[in-house]
Amino acid sequence: MIGSSSVCGVGGSVKRRLVVWAVMLVVVSFWFASSVLGAEVSGQTADDGGVGGETGECSGWDDPITSWPVLSVSETLLEDLEGVAEEFGISLEEAVRRYGWHNEYAALVSDIRTAYPAEFSASAIGDDDKPWISFARKAPPDAVALLCGFVVPVRIVEDTGFTEVDMVRWLRAIHYSVVSDDRITDARSGYDIVTGVFDVTVTYTGDESAAVVVNELREALPEEIRSLGLVIEFLVVDFPLFRLDAGLFGDDDGSVHETAIDALAETGVVDGTECGEGLFCPADPILRWVMAVWLIRALGESPSSEAGTRFGDVDAAEWWAPHVERLADLGITHGCGTEPLRFCPHEAVNRGQMATLLVRAVRLDAADPSGFVDTAGTTHETNIDALAAAGVTAGCAKDPLRYCPTEATTRAQMATFLARAFGLLPPPDTDSGTTAPQVGWSSVAAGSA
Repeated sequence: MIGSSSVCGVGGSVKRRLVVWAVMLVVVSFWFASSVLGAEVSGQTADDGGVGGETGECSGWDDPITSWPVLSVSETLLEDLEGVAEEFGISLEEAVRRYGWHNEYAALVSDIRTAYPAEFSASAIGDDDKPWISFARKAPPDAVALLCGFVVPVRIVEDTGFTEVDMVRWLRAIHYSVVSDDRITDARSGYDIVTGVFDVTVTYTGDESAAVVVNELREALPEEIRSLGLVIEFLVVDFPLFRLDAGLFGDDDGSVHETAIDALAETGVVDGTECGEGLFCPADPILRWVMAVWLIRALGESPSSEAGTRFGDVDAAEWWAPHVERLADLGITHGCGTEPLRFCPHEAVNRGQMATLLVRAVRLDAADPSGFVDTAGTTHETNIDALAAAGVTAGCAKDPLRYCPTEATTRAQMATFLARAFGLLPPPDTDSGTTAPQVGWSSVAAGSA
């Protein structure tokens, strides 16, 4: 279900159980990326009660999107939106209205989540391409002011009764309780942030029927969980579930990108760009300044020694500014706009832009068309083809083969792309991940591109 969140759980050893609390944090990141950055909410909008609670909206929310203002966007984003317009058969003006604000909205929601963890519940962009956000209680006035001052109208849903923090805490308690039962060999727990329903899938040993095991698992839940009246759906299966092993970060365990993330982390490429102690935030979009740091380090280059910066929107006092400057020195980035020259350091890097930056960084040769049905005529088409020919990408979907050039590149995906480009991982079957064994960074010659 789109808009839902789940996390693979563990059974077996106590060591594995002890890392579950960190694993739960991936729930929030995964949901945020899949819903806020362009996904829909399983056909539900605030009107059909999918998120519960009272609703309200900022002025203009009920107006048709065609009446929304045409926003001013960066030259880089405008180029990408031209491709979107062509792909969906709509005008560039409509593409800007519908999609030109998504990155800014993602950043706004991220700020609100950080500022109001005790109130924030969920957010998404609905089937109608309109954004909504929900709060466990009344929306904080300052948050309302920010939302209603946003470039497009936002629907505000109040009184859902739960926050993301609540859900993670409750999920952790449920999962701990389930895996503490010696009969449980594997467990996978998750929740749907839209409906607030928890789901637990387990395998077990013993002669009891599945119904008996489920009833006993329910009775063994902590008193707090049972007293809350939470909806918890159990499913018993007879096939092995994916089992987790602890890696370097607590929020990427079980991710198909974990091998690549750990490989980069061990080399120091991601140092200083983590999102918290022991956290990687794999589902968050990678920002342009973070991309600059990773690329410069992966290439074995040193940050620029120049005191200033050529970009008008880069603060020279930021520790990462010399990495951006060096990236420009190498001709890997040309910025995001001119008059004045800008870099847009806090904008997300989409998959098309990622292809161009990475191809320039490792100096890949031009290649024959890759067969992606959604890249023809786009600014980044030739670089996407080169990336595919080099085995760095296999696209985002098959039947038909697609690359999804306008989708934001997540931090986890970028880790995998870099690991493949520099030989840490073998070529993929799809960009959803790889099961290849981890390879040490020492096998790559720094700056060999």
